[in-house]
Amino acid sequence: MNNLDKVYFKSRAVGKLSSQSLNELKSTLRDIESGRSKLEKDIGFAEKQLKQEKSDLAWINWFPLKLVLKNKIKIKKDAITKISENLKKLAQDYERHKLGLDVSLSEQLEAAFGTLDDRFSDVLGTQKVWDITTSQSIDRVAERTTANNVLNVKRLVSKE
Repeated sequence: MNNLDKVYFKSRAVGKLSSQSLNELKSTLRDIESGRSKLEKDIGFAEKQLKQEKSDLAWINWFPLKLVLKNKIKIKKDAITKISENLKKLAQDYERHKLGLDVSLSEQLEAAFGTLDDRFSDVLGTQKVWDITTSQSIDRVAERTTANNVLNVKRLVSKE
């Protein structure tokens, strides 16, 4: 095998594949995702707080203590109401923390996208995926082959 025309292939980092015009959209999507993540943490904390307050109320609401701790019971009930309202507001904020995106395509682009989508579905159904790391031209006469190139490949995925 000769070392003629050896070609190396390397994938680009996914973060570098978007165009400059989509950077603002990408930034907005990142902000939304971080906001939703923060809201999820806040909701989890509020739910934990609510559970604790209800547990405390159940203990002090026990009959003998109930007579002595009337003021504390009222404070706990007020705290539960306040936390419940806050939790409801956080849940509403979480549901509204989305981005509505409407993309209009010309008929030609829509047809091309449909074709791309069909081909992508075909790729998802593949049984094996190979990474072609190099392609090298060979002397067909000396190697006694009809192939023009020798490929070095590595199996990435196999569904067998």
